Amino acid sequence: MLVDVQRNGDGQTAVPPYAVRGRPGAPVSTPITWGELSRVEPDQHTIRTIGRRLARGGDRWADLPRGQSWGKAREKQRTLSG
Repeated sequence: MLVDVQRNGDGQTAVPPYAVRGRPGAPVSTPITWGELSRVEPDQHTIRTIGRRLARGGDRWADLPRGQSWGKAREKQRTLSG
């Protein structure tokens, strides 16, 4: 999950990529390319269509560098919770 620390304000929300939104039609939050920006609609990709998109173009975030592992945080939580 990408955490955008700049979206830290009243009324600003963050949604992880490929999350199903609680709206009619079950739209899926989907990373897009700059070339798609002018032609994509906010509810264009749904739970019914996201599989085709991924099969056609793959995961747009697949090449992003991976962030920090949750392993150390999990271990710390285990030691604190006893």
